[in-house]
Amino acid sequence: MKNFQLSEQDKKIVSLLRANSRASYKQIAKKVGVSITTVHNTIKRLKKNGVIKKFSVKMHSSKIGYDLTVVIGLMLKQGYLREVEERLVAHSNVCQVFVVTGEYDLIVVAKFKNTKALQEFIRDFLQKMTGTERTNTSVVLTTVKERLNPQF
Repeated sequence: MKNFQLSEQDKKIVSLLRANSRASYKQIAKKVGVSITTVHNTIKRLKKNGVIKKFSVKMHSSKIGYDLTVVIGLMLKQGYLREVEERLVAHSNVCQVFVVTGEYDLIVVAKFKNTKALQEFIRDFLQKMTGTERTNTSVVLTTVKERLNPQF
């Protein structure tokens, strides 16, 4: 994958969109000191080149009852990676799935309403899933920082 070089103007526009993805092109143009057309064309170019993947809403999980965040390491049996990935991605509580090096094959970040829901996920889903050899679950006590992308 070819790296895309962001100009200083691109970075300013992206930073403003990160802070408020609902900001109008007019508001962004005023803050950056460029025309509305320049903002429109920049965003269009960044989307076309895959720099901006989508605009979305970031919700506060605990405000809607998902108070429990866990990080789970999964060790898999040989040949089951793709199948397990697909099942995890389809599960509604799973937020992130990473293929990693080291002791585990996958790291999963998931959110649950309570420990009962977590226990059911582990017992009835993870441990019964074909290809799962071993799991290690850590409960997040405090989220000190949560940002998915680097800051400019």
